[in-house]
Amino acid sequence: MYPAIKNSLLVGAGGFLGSMLRYLIASFFKPASQHVPIGTLAANILGCYIIGVFCHTMPIGRALTDGTKMFLAMGFCGGLTTASSFVQQTSTIHRTGSPAHAAGYLALTLALTFAAFYAGLFTSRLILKH
Repeated sequence: MYPAIKNSLLVGAGGFLGSMLRYLIASFFKPASQHVPIGTLAANILGCYIIGVFCHTMPIGRALTDGTKMFLAMGFCGGLTTASSFVQQTSTIHRTGSPAHAAGYLALTLALTFAAFYAGLFTSRLILKH
């Protein structure tokens, strides 16, 4: 099989699973998210944590094959995280007359996703030390 086709299939399969998980997370949190899209926030935090783990293990090269990297990082995390949903939902919150809520959601998402990414790096370092 051609490498480009194989990689496309791996990314697509990972994206499918990541997108399904994002939907399940959004559905789980829907009853609780009156003013803040908690499901999108949770999916973004989880995806950033996972990609943080991958960013540390990928350069080491011993933990993940190229196919696994394509499947997990580009596909799964790409499908799980939701930049377009995040921007659209923040815009909707702002347009509905809640600029303070929109700014709060924006700041909270950025702070928590960066924290999750670095927590993933830290977790990966701890695991690989042992």
